Amino acid sequence: MPPPALVREYEDILPGAAQFFFNTLDRQSRHRQELEAKVVDANIAYERTGLWLAFFLAVLMICCGAFLIHEDKDPQGLGLIGATIIALAGSFIYGRHRSAKELRAKDPTQAAE
Repeated sequence: MPPPALVREYEDILPGAAQFFFNTLDRQSRHRQELEAKVVDANIAYERTGLWLAFFLAVLMICCGAFLIHEDKDPQGLGLIGATIIALAGSFIYGRHRSAKELRAKDPTQAAE
């Protein structure tokens, strides 16, 4: 936005210029806010989809492990279930660590949890 003195000079030269500047600024601000809202909504939908897919994949792997145990393949079934649980726990821990790291990068005064 131009400084007030410059807006006043433009208004003296071309009546209505100040209104044009402010209308343009208002339209641009609304446009930017709408784009930011769309990006946030898309990110939320993306994360929600990823969570559901991870949930179904984890349930499928645990069911496959249970089936292997039922078929007297105990080591393989337990290994599959254990690997699934370890992968889920590792993913959760990594996500928490990454979120905390991003928070510290945005606000260095933020205490680590």
